[in-house]
Amino acid sequence: MDFMEGAHVFDAEGQEIGQVSRVVLSPDDGKVTHIVIRQGLLFTEDKLISIDYIESASPDSVVLFDIGERLKYLPDFEDLEYVTTDVADDIGLTGARRTYLADVEQNIPDGTVALKQGARVISSDNQHVGNILSVIVDPDSEKATAFVISQGLFFKTQKMVPLSAVTQTLEDEVHVSMSAYDLERLPGSPA
Repeated sequence: MDFMEGAHVFDAEGQEIGQVSRVVLSPDDGKVTHIVIRQGLLFTEDKLISIDYIESASPDSVVLFDIGERLKYLPDFEDLEYVTTDVADDIGLTGARRTYLADVEQNIPDGTVALKQGARVISSDNQHVGNILSVIVDPDSEKATAFVISQGLFFKTQKMVPLSAVTQTLEDEVHVSMSAYDLERLPGSPA
């Protein structure tokens, strides 16, 4: 399975229900637990879909098993809770002015990371060497095996980086144990 940002997600009847925006995985063992799909154009919402609901995935599309009514009740990727605070009270002034702070909580399993496609890839010599283009997942083990990274501004090249080279995975950054020199010499990824 290959999960790429922007891939169209279809239900079992062929209706498009959104596009892939993130892949949720465990940095410890590479186990992919969910994908996040973005629904809507103007007023978007991100929904969490378990890997168990996915029948197939290619760079262009993801097809779900027939999950019937459960599709309507997919959990939101993030819960926002707005907390009010009286700024005037905080600084000792009279005349309350309310401000609102958003408390954001991601609805993903503990110990996992919602990796953004386009996350920066940082080499062992601390150089930005490319951006995550897609995540390659073994369908049997449901574990990520590699990342395809895109390099270059105008003439993009793609490199496949094995998961074994990853030392740290954050939402918007992946660190690898290879130097920029070594990454440059990796073979290109098949298109």
